[in-house]
Formats: sequence, structure tokens, C-alpha cells
Amino acid sequence: YPEPPLYPGDAAALHRALALEDYFDEQLGPALRAAIVTPLFRHDPDLALRVLTTGMPDKAYQTLRPLVRIFPAFYRFRHKISDSKLEADRATVNVALDRIEQERQGRAYLVGDAFTVADLTAAAMLGALLQPPEIQYPLRVELPPYLQDYRATVLRHPATQWAAGVYRLHRGRSAEVPRRSAAA
Repeated sequence: YPEPPLYPGDAAALHRALALEDYFDEQLGPALRAAIVTPLFRHDPDLALRVLTTGMPDKAYQTLRPLVRIFPAFYRFRHKISDSKLEADRATVNVALDRIEQERQGRAYLVGDAFTVADLTAAAMLGALLQPPEIQYPLRVELPPYLQDYRATVLRHPATQWAAGVYRLHRGRSAEVPRRSAAA
């Protein structure tokens, strides 16, 4: 389980899948996180806390709320996020999206013709911004216009449509999440 396995049996395919997993985990994930939380911390730290505690019990937000004046500084330090790097972080996201398309070469999957850890990681990293109906922890807040605009820009990239398809085909609906439409 799962079948087919997430890790290819062929050594070259396994090496490629693991390299892509590392790339998405170490490049796309942190850059996308920064692209989302940097403007939130700048304009609305309380909303940032709500976004960051998505999927957690309400107590998580309630615990962090009194720390709203100091938590952003800690979070920025912990994740090496800075206002001055926002455009560079967004550029890193774009490069990663382009890489997805380059690696896929029009195929359904990044490595070979089966779902692998590379596909899982790329789609998972994009999930928070995509908000596909299958996501386990949907946002419970409306994004402000400046993030809706960024989200709309990212969603125009073919790689995000591919990631949404990966969710549809391989995630299934979470039993914990009531049916809903995708976030606007």
C-alpha cells in the first residue's frame, strides 16, 4: 500500500522522484509560505494567525491571539521570512511552477506514468493556495484582496491546474470536511 507505490522501483526514477520531492519541499514550500504570510503579517497579523492555525482546534488561535504583537517576529525569524524578500519569494514560486511544467513535459505525472512522492509533494505544497474541494483543512477565512490577486495570478499557471487535478485524482474527499465549493 499504496498501489502503485509512491517510490518508484527503478533506481533512476527513484532518484529523480526524491530530488523533486526535496526541491518542492525546500524551495517551493518555504517560498509559497513566505509569499502568503509576508503581506498578511504586514497588513493584518490577526488574519495571519487565523490562516496559520487553519486545521487546528480553535484553541490554537485563541492561545496565539494574545501574542499577535510578538508572534510575527518569531515566525519570520523561525522561517527566515522578511518583507524585503517578498518579490524574490514570489519569483521562486514562479520558477517552481515552471519547473513542474518542464518536468511533466505534458504528461500526467512528474516521474514516469504513475503518481509518486514528487507529485504528492508538489501538489501538497500548492494546496493551501489552491484550496481544492478535496483539501483536508480548508481556509475558514476570506483572503484579503491583495492575496486574492496573488492567488488569482498563481492559479493562471498551468502547473496549478495540474496540481488541482492531482488532488481530484489522488486525494479524494476528506470525511472530516463537509462538501463545499472551492475558495474564491
